[in-house]
Amino acid sequence: MHVGVSCSWCPLIALLQDLSLKHPRQHTTPICSKIFPDIPWKVQQIQDAGNYILQALRFLQMKDDDYVFHSGHEVVKLLDRVLGCLNQGRSSLAVPKRRSLEELIKNPSLNAFQPPLPKDTVVSFYIQAQKLVVAVYHLNLNSPQKREVTAKYQLDVSVPWLNDILVMFSVALHLCQQLHDKMTLFLQYTKDVKIQLPNLACNNNGDVKETKMESDLDSESTHSEVFFT
Repeated sequence: MHVGVSCSWCPLIALLQDLSLKHPRQHTTPICSKIFPDIPWKVQQIQDAGNYILQALRFLQMKDDDYVFHSGHEVVKLLDRVLGCLNQGRSSLAVPKRRSLEELIKNPSLNAFQPPLPKDTVVSFYIQAQKLVVAVYHLNLNSPQKREVTAKYQLDVSVPWLNDILVMFSVALHLCQQLHDKMTLFLQYTKDVKIQLPNLACNNNGDVKETKMESDLDSESTHSEVFFT
């Protein structure tokens, strides 16, 4: 089978300028079709990645610039949310979702092809890491109750800006994870090692005096009270 593809790109749309298919057994003449700008094929994975980035930004912008965090746990909770969004955004590009044959056949984006593809031919576009993959399926439609794939062909093309996006996702994940690990370690340290400071109290004259630590209350002390002015 011969597959010829010519594509142009914008951030959310794969615009197929020309598609040429030729199957040596099923079709005596090549299948030629195009996708035009007025009805583009939108790659949902890119939209999903953008949505996860926006969600991460919303979490960060929920706090004012002068907001003071009240505890380390509050910081860790925020970082957990941001890390979750970044991981999902990167995965949406690196690991494409598997679709059933029925989903591929009923994909409304197939209506973008002009002229329409034959009913026994299905085309799918998806992102896998830094590559755009075009998959072509030939179906056996002899039985309306049972559809099966008799042949599958695919080709891929490298898209440089997709690689840049994945690198930026990785850098953001690394920085957030570093901060998360440091904050978690600090919280664990403060939990294990409790720093006890002297308790302070005031005498009748309003002067501040140092009182004994709770651990020394049961022990005798020969020191007199010390007053600070």
